[in-house]
Amino acid sequence: MPLIRDAKTLSNKSISSMRIAMGTFNSYDDEGRVCSVLLHLQHACEMLLKAVLVQNKVKVFDDKSGKSIGFDRALHLCRQNHGLTEAEAGTMRMIDALRDAEQHWFTIVEEDLLYLHTRALITVFDAYLKRALDLDLGLPPEK
Repeated sequence: MPLIRDAKTLSNKSISSMRIAMGTFNSYDDEGRVCSVLLHLQHACEMLLKAVLVQNKVKVFDDKSGKSIGFDRALHLCRQNHGLTEAEAGTMRMIDALRDAEQHWFTIVEEDLLYLHTRALITVFDAYLKRALDLDLGLPPEK
């Protein structure tokens, strides 16, 4: 499927963030690793959701505030009208909640829990990316 310019930009950002999250997850440097992985995973989800919305000609900018819609709104719209399943949305919500807790509180995300949720999100992300935008996480982003 040919992507419109803004959807291509957003999907490329999404895939880049996912790849950075995977590289950081596998990094030897443990300083800030968990926070960085969760930040990039959440960003990858948000950019994917917005890419799907833009591709389907849904406005992602609020005319009054001049800001783009947030993660929760994008998730709701994709869940409601653009083929995101409840299970996929739940996986994305969990990453968002873990990111928020880890970033803003003194929360320790254990390695096995981080692995479990990261692996689940990669599966969900790739499935939705293929289904909604006909892109493959295993291939380089389109230029």
